[in-house]
Amino acid sequence: MSTPLPMGTNQRLAATSGEVVVRHAPGAGVDVNLTAFVVTADGSVRGDADMVFYNQPRHPDGCAVFHAPAAAPDGTTHRLGFDLARLAEGVTKVVVTLTEDGGAGFARVGGLQAHVTAGGSDFELTPPAFTDERGLVVAEVYVRGGEPKVRAVWQGYAGGLAALAAAHGVETDAAPDAAPAPPAPPAPPAPSTSSTSTPPPPPLPPSTSTPPPPPPPSTSTPPPPPPPTAPSSSSSGINLSKGSISLVKGDRPVMIEKTRRMTASVSWAAGTDYDVYALVWTTDGRQTDVAMFDADGVPPRQQFLGVRHRGDVGRGERHARPAAPQKKGWGRKADRTGPPEPQGEQLEVIDIELSPEIDAVLPVAYSAITNGTGSFHRYQVSLAIDNGAGTTVRIDAVNANQDNRIYTCVPGIIRNRPEGVVIEPLELYSRRGSEHRPALRLDAQGQVVVEMDAGPANQIKDD
Repeated sequence: MSTPLPMGTNQRLAATSGEVVVRHAPGAGVDVNLTAFVVTADGSVRGDADMVFYNQPRHPDGCAVFHAPAAAPDGTTHRLGFDLARLAEGVTKVVVTLTEDGGAGFARVGGLQAHVTAGGSDFELTPPAFTDERGLVVAEVYVRGGEPKVRAVWQGYAGGLAALAAAHGVETDAAPDAAPAPPAPPAPPAPSTSSTSTPPPPPLPPSTSTPPPPPPPSTSTPPPPPPPTAPSSSSSGINLSKGSISLVKGDRPVMIEKTRRMTASVSWAAGTDYDVYALVWTTDGRQTDVAMFDADGVPPRQQFLGVRHRGDVGRGERHARPAAPQKKGWGRKADRTGPPEPQGEQLEVIDIELSPEIDAVLPVAYSAITNGTGSFHRYQVSLAIDNGAGTTVRIDAVNANQDNRIYTCVPGIIRNRPEGVVIEPLELYSRRGSEHRPALRLDAQGQVVVEMDAGPANQIKDD
């Protein structure tokens, strides 16, 4: 019998070798393909051989093997074998991904489900709802502390295989069918020798009557223009950044490419429970809270404009919040015993589409009612902002202390700008024992700033 493995959670496997099986319903225009990336600790491949798919079905080390789809209608079953005992030194995991290459996107792929089996383990991974994603990270299989493990991810990428490849360090060539580049600008005046239709021979000594051809890059194909996201420096002096970026409090903000859909994921060590919500500041000067639970005078709200919470993830499983607040005093932090030692990771995800009406989004991590005692430091809380185009910005709670009664952390703020998305690390913490949410306001320069403990009190616990 299969054991459900909710998104963002992990479990120990009974053996180092096993199989990932993905199934989906047939559909017109649906073309799903499986690809695996064998990556190092920084999440990148070492070379092209670390990408396993139907045209390169076996990794040289044997740690990942693409299995031809089983006899199923319309190619609706995809299999990948893995053997974590064969991971080379420096390689940490096998990342299992899917792409939808028919143009339909995963919103139109019905019955999508994954199973990971190894020894006596059989885990069932059920995805959330999707919109325009054409690439997915389904799961990761890896070894941690000498134990083989699986983690359910279900991270979406609008850019399909190209975005997945870029996110895992695979170098890709420019699209071969791209429009031809415009002609090169006229060269400066040169010695009077008319050009012919026959390409000149290799450069000759200057003393010849035929001048050498123009040196690269002033040939007929000029270098590509810079990305259209912004000039090399914006008015605030922030350069466009790409790849995997780690920020800590005190670092300068970074600007990344704005894509149609981004995600803000807050993760923590499993064995406890955090809640994640977002404060959205609109260009007309209003704050709206996107949260799965209420605060004083603020009802729960799962979506506002393009900001949507994917749903609560509790201690090791998905669960619904109570319809009404619990009795006053129930679950007070000071009355609870300490939680078990952390095991694995969990996360909650907020999808973000930065419409012009949104000025800023503030992801917030909150120590949930079922958390007991345990600090942000102990549970390694971290925010990851992913634009789905190969860029991820991570902000860890590295400055948190061991105080078990600090309940709210603001890792960073996401600012919507015409030329890109600015990510600023903040790592702010609430007062000891405070259940009040942060509040947003504008400073004298018209910039959104954060005031900790200035918002309404959360009703899920007692103030």
